[in-house]
Amino acid sequence: MLKHVVVVVLGMAGLLDVTQIQGISYVGMVQIRRRVYVVTEFFNDNIIWPYFKRFFMKTKSFLRNIYFVLLLLCAVTLSGCATVKSSVQTYYKENLNLSGKSFAFYPIKKFNQSDSLAFDYYSQKIAGYLNAYGMHQTSIKSAKVIVKFRYYIVDKGVSEATTSGAVTNLGKSQVFSMETKYYPLYGRVRKGDRFYHYCFLMSLYYKNSLQHGNKKPIYQVILTSLRKKRQPMADILPYMIKSLFKGFPGANGTVRYVRVLAHGKA
Repeated sequence: MLKHVVVVVLGMAGLLDVTQIQGISYVGMVQIRRRVYVVTEFFNDNIIWPYFKRFFMKTKSFLRNIYFVLLLLCAVTLSGCATVKSSVQTYYKENLNLSGKSFAFYPIKKFNQSDSLAFDYYSQKIAGYLNAYGMHQTSIKSAKVIVKFRYYIVDKGVSEATTSGAVTNLGKSQVFSMETKYYPLYGRVRKGDRFYHYCFLMSLYYKNSLQHGNKKPIYQVILTSLRKKRQPMADILPYMIKSLFKGFPGANGTVRYVRVLAHGKA
């Protein structure tokens, strides 16, 4: 374990090429490269690494030893972590202002959400982020904004996938459609090219508009996360939801890619 930690730190600092190490099995090499990547991503995402590296180059040997010990502790802490990368597509009405608005979740009958404990769990997760954004949760009767969401897994034997969405105006209503293109489009796909698409869709509506028959949302978001290994939705979805609220609501009509650290089996 100690040898792996040292290799992780040296690899992260760019002082060692982990592919040239002798005496480590292929499986061990994969684990080391994954840990180097995760630890490096942690420092890059938090804008810490450049400052630590500058500090390392300008300080004396005693302080360098302290710095090295800190890196070892970070490597031990983060070596068992993984990351969840999500693509986040956002569409909303111009001049959208959700701050101070009351909201409530509306279960979709088609997916039996009213009887789902999982729906209640993820509703609480989302509500926590919306409350932090400046909204406040209330009953459906009192809410100004209605929140609907759904999630699912798509099992596709593909080597690459691209998802795009479009909004079509139909008088007072609006229809949203999503299209995913897979490559290769034909032929047999190797087992190693199979991907699992974890999908999360959320829409916000003004309640008054819904009551008057206008089903046009004021905000829509599509999250997808591609995984090579089939995992329970509960291992992935909380981190996808966290990705959604990094920079919420995001730029209109754009796609951003967000990577968050995940603990456990993600």
